[in-house]
Order: sequence, then C-alpha cells, then structure tokens
Amino acid sequence: MSSGSLRLSRVALLVVVATQTLAIGVIVALLADIQDRFGFQTWALGLIAGTSFLTTLIGSLTLSRFADRGHERVMILAGGILTIVALISMVYAVQLWQWVAARAILGLAEGASLPAARRVVIGWQPRDPGRALSTLTTAVLIGFVIGPPAGAFLSESFGPDAPFIAPAVLTATTLLFLVRLEVSVSPPAVKRLPLRVMVVNPVAGAAVMLGASQWLVIGVLDSIWARYVSDLGGSVSFIGLSFLALVVPTIILTPLAGRLADRRNPLRIAMIALVVEAPLVGALGAAGGLSILIVVAILQAVVFPFINTPAEVAMARASPPGQVAEAQGLIQAVGLLAAGIGAVTAPAIYASAGPAWLTGGVMLLLVIVAWLVRLAKTRWDPILEGG
Repeated sequence: MSSGSLRLSRVALLVVVATQTLAIGVIVALLADIQDRFGFQTWALGLIAGTSFLTTLIGSLTLSRFADRGHERVMILAGGILTIVALISMVYAVQLWQWVAARAILGLAEGASLPAARRVVIGWQPRDPGRALSTLTTAVLIGFVIGPPAGAFLSESFGPDAPFIAPAVLTATTLLFLVRLEVSVSPPAVKRLPLRVMVVNPVAGAAVMLGASQWLVIGVLDSIWARYVSDLGGSVSFIGLSFLALVVPTIILTPLAGRLADRRNPLRIAMIALVVEAPLVGALGAAGGLSILIVVAILQAVVFPFINTPAEVAMARASPPGQVAEAQGLIQAVGLLAAGIGAVTAPAIYASAGPAWLTGGVMLLLVIVAWLVRLAKTRWDPILEGG
C-alpha cells in the first residue's frame, strides 16, 4: 500500500468513526430535553441509553468475526448505513418504544463497525498497537465531544429535529470515503479460538475486567449526566459544553496513554490508574455545585485514558493470530454489558437514593476490580513484563 493511499484510507476511516460517535453524543446531551418534551419518566432514560449498549454488545459478539474473515470494509459501511437509519427514525419518534428502537439500531451500528475499524488500524501498525488504537480512540472521542454542544446548538437554533438530521447527512457524506478504504491483509486464524477460551487467558481476562470497569462509568454518566447537571441548575447549552470536561482531557492524553502502553506493561499502568480514578468517581456524586462537579469530572477524565487504552492494548497482545477484531469485539462486548447495566440501573438509583449513593456504589465496584486484577498479577505480569 502506498503512503498516499494509506493516508487517505486512514483519514477516511477516522472521519467515518468520528461522525458515528458524533451522532451518539448528540443524543446523550438531549436526553433530559427528550424526557421533558415527551413526558417520559426518569427510568425511561436508562431504557433509552441502556438499549443501545445492549445491541452494541450483540453486534460486537456476533459481527466482529466477519471482520476477521476479510469483510472489514463491509462491516464499517453497514455501521454507517445503520447510523443514518437510526437518526432518521429519531426525527419521527414520539413514543418511548420508538426512541428505544432507534437507539437499538444506533448501538448495532457501532457493534458492526468499531471492532472492524480496530482490526484495520492494528493491521496498519502491528508493532505499535497502542499508537494505532489511541488514534482511533481519539477520533471516537472527538466525534463524541463535538456531538453534545452541536446537538444543543442545533436544537436551540434550528429546532428539535436538526440535531438528528445534520449528523445523518454528514454520515451519508462520509460514507463516500469508504470506497477508497484500503485494508492491510492480515493472516486468517488457522483455528478459531472460542471466546470462552480466549477470556481465560490471564492477560485477556484482566484486560476485560479493566475495560468493563470503564464502560460501567460511561454507562452511568451516559444515562444521568444530563439529568444531574440539569438538577444542579445547568441549561441545555451548559449540558452540552459540560461534556467537554468529560472528554477533552481524554482526547489530549489518549495518544500518550497509547505510547506508554506500547513501551510498558499495559495492565500495570491500568491497574494503578484505576486506584487513582475510584475516589474521583465517588466524588462526582458528592459535588454540591456545578463548578465542583466540572473540576472533579476533569480530573477523572485525565485518568480514564490510562485505564481504557492500556486495557485494549493488552487485549491486542493477547489476541490469537487472525482474531484481532473478535478479541477487540469481546472486550467491547463485556464492557458494553457493564455499561448497559449501569445505564439501566443508574437513573432509578439516582431518583431514589441520590447521586452520592450512586457514584459511591460505582467507586466500590472499581476498587473491587482493582483488587481482583491485583490478585491475578502473578499470572499476567510475566507475560507482559518488558513487552
């Protein structure tokens, strides 16, 4: 593959992935507004958000193997088309089941395309999976961070349908770039390793637990952040801008986390960072005002990439030859299961017990994960030490 073709393919892939997560960010920022507009109960926010995580999980587990069989481009294209279908459906959605169905389609779109995209970028940089995955993650986060303020701006300036129509048009436009997407040929698996066997690998098992812990945090914040900020007095515009505090530090530091994971033991990096992150997550629910909340959110976002990216790098190192996409789909699927549980249960806990109890419970779970990974250290440390 020539350097010019590779550069064009890389830009095309990053734009498509960023556009898809932009659509997701738009919806997250507007959840409270959707609730108020259609009169949904608070628990309905968890259903809308959690359904997307569930269908992404299903897509990751069932579709990622096709990317390992040479269908990466098809999977990414299918994800883009499903994104457009989901967004157009939201323009006409008025009932709860319609919003749930649209989010379900959007989740399936991510499950189809993201593991395939991860396989593609790792194939481009097989010796530096941290750099490859961090570049893709940065594109994902840039799309997500643009989504909330863009959604709020479009909603207030052009009406409630604009936040869904605009990313649908943008997604349709970026799909044209996929025609020129070039994929490095990776060797197929000589014998496919079942996922239940793969996850028993000490490196893969620890990576899955660490990744799931971060997806749990994402699921909780996805479903209650807009409501929480709104209850503290934040406007729709402020909600959109507040996502900058959650994502921008992660965008800036993800490349550094990727390079560090390539040079050091990625699981050790992630375990230490998780111990630092746990009290910060607990403090999110104890914030008495918007200023304190944003400061704590920024600190948590600084730590996040040093857990998530090293976990993905560790999973890439534990992947059998020819099963890179399926292994990445596995860590994403288990993480999404955790996110779905968090998204579905968080609004109910928030409404009944308050934010402090909610984030305190999440903090406890993070501590337990760090303890379990530490117990398994004697098994995974010799595999990754110096790797």
